[in-house]
Amino acid sequence: MESILPTPTPAFDSAALPTTGWAAHRLGVKAPSQRRIPFLPTNAIIEHVADAFDVQPNAVRASGREPHEVAARHIALYLVRELKNLSYPQLARAFGYRDHTSALYAHNRISRLIDEDDVYRDVVGQLRTDLLAIALRSPNLAEPKARLSGLTL
Repeated sequence: MESILPTPTPAFDSAALPTTGWAAHRLGVKAPSQRRIPFLPTNAIIEHVADAFDVQPNAVRASGREPHEVAARHIALYLVRELKNLSYPQLARAFGYRDHTSALYAHNRISRLIDEDDVYRDVVGQLRTDLLAIALRSPNLAEPKARLSGLTL
């Protein structure tokens, strides 16, 4: 005798869905760039990026215009935004900007550079990996992989 119950359907696997674009947004699938680590302090991100760029953490928060300090500041801001999902006004306060438009500009500039330049994609990717390892308390990646003092915007 056959069962009157429908045959079970396979479990819904969100990992099989696309992770970017409109469909992912509508279905609530988080892309890797949307996975957050809110428990990592903003200061830890700033200090790690400053260490990688061989600048003082205060220089990352200051308004200096040295190219390597600007690069460190913008990348740190980008990583804080991506990893902690802070608003632009919150980012502006954390980095000492007058208003949120400077934070928006910095984030958009690094986003564009990541799309266009393999060096920036690799640098930001490595810093993100380092920060995720720090967040998971992995001691082997606590130090930056390479000094980035020559990188400028």
